[in-house]
Formats: sequence, structure tokens, C-alpha cells
Amino acid sequence: MVGKVGARISYHPNAAFIREEFDAVIVLHVFGELDISNAKEFETAVKIAEESLEPDKLLVIDLATCTFLDSTALQVVVRAHQRNGDRLCAVVPEASVIHRVFKITSLDTRIPIAESLSKVLQ
Repeated sequence: MVGKVGARISYHPNAAFIREEFDAVIVLHVFGELDISNAKEFETAVKIAEESLEPDKLLVIDLATCTFLDSTALQVVVRAHQRNGDRLCAVVPEASVIHRVFKITSLDTRIPIAESLSKVLQ
């Protein structure tokens, strides 16, 4: 188990982002809908989380409570993966609409995904 270091919260139209830092993991929780109206804010939240990413840390984009994700927001995740490779993981529950998007686009085979945050933190 990793110890919690701190948290930051930011709110935007239709979405909220909470960043938590643990010893070996940085988690960006995403709440609400991600689309073209807030994709820039999502990108900014991801980049701020990346600033704290050390070589031995993992960045987790937690999409468990994300209810909608359009192609602009999906591109943010793809670009984050391109920058960070296997040091990035997305939490995408199998029963979620977001998992379906990952499956249709085959991103579930390119970006490491986990069913839950608890599985990542084990």
C-alpha cells in the first residue's frame, strides 16, 4: 500500500478534476463529462499531474466516474500515453461506457487499463 501525500481539486464546466499524490502513484480523478468544451482544461490537469511525475512513479487517469468522453478528450489520453508510455495507466471499469469507447478504438490494447483504482494501488 502506498501512502497519500496530497490532493488538488479543480472544477470546470461539466467536469471536475482531483489530483492525488501517493508515494509511487499520481492519480487524476475525472468526474463528469469530457468533451470539446473542457478538453483544454482536461489537458492542463493532465500536464500539471505530469509535472510531479518522477521516473519511478505511475500516472493514473481515473475515468471510473467519467460519464462521457468525446474524441477530443480521448486525444488528451492518447497524447499523455505518447509522452509517458507505460508510466501511464487509465482506470476504466469494464461495465462503463468509457470502456466501450476504449474497446471500439482499440485503445484497450495500446494503453494499460485497470478495472479499479484499488487494483492499481495494490
